[in-house]
Amino acid sequence: MAIKGNPMSFYDRPIAVLTGPGAQSMGDQLSLKMKYHPMARLFGKSPAGAFSAWSAEYINLGFSDWMFACTIYNAYLVSNPGIYLTHTDLPVDEEVWLIQEDVAKGEDTVVKRAIEWIQNLAYAHDVTVDKTYLKPGIDSVLITATVENPNQHNLSVEAVVRNIDSTVTDNFDLFDDGMHGDGDANDNQWGNFYQPTDEQSYKISVTTNDNSEETSRTLPNVAWFTTIGPVVFNEYKITGNFFNTYYLKLSLRNDGQEARATDILVELTQKIKGEDIAREERRIFKELLGKLENF
Repeated sequence: MAIKGNPMSFYDRPIAVLTGPGAQSMGDQLSLKMKYHPMARLFGKSPAGAFSAWSAEYINLGFSDWMFACTIYNAYLVSNPGIYLTHTDLPVDEEVWLIQEDVAKGEDTVVKRAIEWIQNLAYAHDVTVDKTYLKPGIDSVLITATVENPNQHNLSVEAVVRNIDSTVTDNFDLFDDGMHGDGDANDNQWGNFYQPTDEQSYKISVTTNDNSEETSRTLPNVAWFTTIGPVVFNEYKITGNFFNTYYLKLSLRNDGQEARATDILVELTQKIKGEDIAREERRIFKELLGKLENF
């Protein structure tokens, strides 16, 4: 099945995945899933290749030391249906295994290499935008990221802006020079401004290029903003009361000029000015406070 996660909420630090031939079944499948995480790197050796599930009943082959289990399910990638994965190899990013010298000292060679990678990787994290709604052609959004550079390598950091259909609309560099909304120079905060011109929703990806190592690491779609709208509150009606649960119907209005607004998230908050709001209405809004609903 497809994994429909939220890229803007995933863990954005390095993830070392340790695997080997002893991993099978869900061990195979979880290793494969982790390979698609943008901050993950697989260390060790390929797992067993048992991308399957078998029946609870075993077949006796007539030999006391041997049993046979029949596979009833076989996994495949949603992007590649019909190409089954059982008995196939899952390439790891870095093939490494235990060596005699480390074992003699009680050390795990695979773990050592994974820790070394984590401690020496240059990467961006905590990508933010200073606003999520902009007026096209008028407002600019400030995009910032914290960039780790443990070895003080020569880095370049690039932001890529895509529309809702994932089509690239623009790309530009982020800077750590104190002149692009990034704070002070050389403080590991990188940033730059971007001004959209069309009514669209946009997703931002950030790539950290380690020019000294000739490697890169990309965080896809980790921030967003929109120029559609604005969508404003028009009116509300309380449509029912069932066991002291009140049902609320909101009317919203799109004041934009071109694009249609979809997937709107509404947050209800409570505002009371003296005794202007009746006691019952205050109680209703208190119950609704903090609740989120899609309309």
